Amino acid sequence: MTRIRILAVVASVLIIAGPAVAAEADLSKLTCKQAAEMGPVATGVVAAWASGYSHAKSNNPMVEVGTLTANVDKVKAACATSPDATVSSIIEGMK
Repeated sequence: MTRIRILAVVASVLIIAGPAVAAEADLSKLTCKQAAEMGPVATGVVAAWASGYSHAKSNNPMVEVGTLTANVDKVKAACATSPDATVSSIIEGMK
């Protein structure tokens, strides 16, 4: 049941954010400043993508929503102190 709720939330975010995230973005080069300028919905999409990418790299199919939220907060805090850093470098530094 939890898996269905997570999929529903991600699908909802993607549907709502579709028009807001119309342009492609190279997430490996996305800076913290650029991510902050995208707005909260697009930032949520980026966070969901980054979480999925990270889990796929480690061959871990499980997602803990509470952990995802905590990690997004950690990335935001790190980005606040380093706006020119890439989001991917911040995430890699958290591992």
